[in-house]
Order: sequence, then structure tokens, then C-alpha cells
Amino acid sequence: MFTYECVFSVYCLEFDSRRIITGSRDRTIKVWSLRTGKQLGSFAGRHKGSVLCLKFEKDWDREWSDGPLPEGDTDALDSSNGVVKSAPALARSGFMVSGSSDTTVCVWDLQLGPILEQDDGASVDDDRTIRGNVVDDSERAVRGEVRSVLRGHNGGVLDIRIDKQWIVSW
Repeated sequence: MFTYECVFSVYCLEFDSRRIITGSRDRTIKVWSLRTGKQLGSFAGRHKGSVLCLKFEKDWDREWSDGPLPEGDTDALDSSNGVVKSAPALARSGFMVSGSSDTTVCVWDLQLGPILEQDDGASVDDDRTIRGNVVDDSERAVRGEVRSVLRGHNGGVLDIRIDKQWIVSW
């Protein structure tokens, strides 16, 4: 299913129910669809050495249609029947942390981008109401932006643990 065509080694990977994120010797982080193997995003230019470890918020976009709507997003829900409208208005964000042989830890903001492909079973009506498969089943681009670079290690960062409050690296 997956063909990671690259001359560099993949040193780390994490996955959830929808995607795999890999870190590589070529200093990049790539996001892949677990369902199709399609690349959903690529982040480069922040680490000056190999990406040795990473962790991301698991399933940060799972069941988004059942959760609370983003503040001010009242147009996304039809109050008469509770049907979710216009998925792009319901973009989710999360975070990831990556460690490198360059002795740094990068904290990334992640965000779901536009739909890359629409599943055949889903359709969008004239009123932008989604029928059939929920749009969350469609492939969506993933964007990443570095929020912070943490320094203080004397050698490469080999592993990371995270929770909602702490980042621990060694």
C-alpha cells in the first residue's frame, strides 16, 4: 500500500486512525493517509539535522462533527435538523512535537486543509449540506507551522513524550 520513495531513511513514525506521520534523515516530516497511502503534507526547513522522533496529538480530528462548533461558527449547523454544513468551516487544529539530531525540539501547530479528494458516496447539496459519507472520511491536506523551537540538549533528541501540559525530551 505504501511506497515511500526516497533515498533517505525514515527514523520515526506515529499514526492514528487516519494518518501516519514520518520523520526522516532528509530533515523532513511527512503526513500520509492511512487509508490510501497518499501524501497529505510535508514539512521541511526547520530542523538542520535528521528528524529522530515525533509525537502528535492522536486523532485530533476524529468525530469532529459531533463535537462543539468553533466559536462563532453558527453557519456550520442547520439548527432545524442538526445536519453539519460546509466542512471547510469546521477545520480542526492540533499539535505535534519533533526532535532532531540538531539538538532541537520543534513544536508544530497542525491544521486540516482543503479536501484533496471527495469520496464517491458523498455529495454536497445546493444548500451546502453534506449527504452520504461524512466529509471527514475524505482526504484532507495537513498544514504545519512551527510555533516554537526548544533548545537545551547537548546531543540529538532521541525521544519525546507529551501531554496537554508537558513536553519531555531526552
